[in-house]
Amino acid sequence: MFDHYLLQYFTWEHLPANLQSASKLFTELAHDVCAETFDPEYCCDAVKMLIPRLRHELPDNEESAWSQLKLREAEAMLRDFPENRGATLRLVLEAKDCAVRSMVFKKQ
Repeated sequence: MFDHYLLQYFTWEHLPANLQSASKLFTELAHDVCAETFDPEYCCDAVKMLIPRLRHELPDNEESAWSQLKLREAEAMLRDFPENRGATLRLVLEAKDCAVRSMVFKKQ
């Protein structure tokens, strides 16, 4: 396994129940990116399947949109620079954080 320190931020047990589902969506992808049997094409496909789930499961707000954008950036990184898994993982983490924030978003 590609042991990266960012994996520690892909836990959800500490979150309130209403935020756990948003966080969980990203954990498997993060572990796929760090897997010993890393397959960039498989991870790209996983991102492509995750984006519609986000549209369906997250509220429609700016943070949700940012989450989807960060995942598209992660997909591009996987496709164009598969050797740079650390950068991909950081984009997935940013996407996860945006998704969690989308659940508590309050329109000003």
